[in-house]
Amino acid sequence: MNKFGKYVPFMILIMAVTFRLTGGMWATAGAGIKELF
Repeated sequence: MNKFGKYVPFMILIMAVTFRLTGGMWATAGAGIKELF
């Protein structure tokens, strides 16, 4: 769990960059992921 926690910020950063590159394509998926955390 601790190791996974270290990668969470990187995942969020990658999601943000991917969202900007692809536009609103990941809007729905991003919203669902935010609800999980």
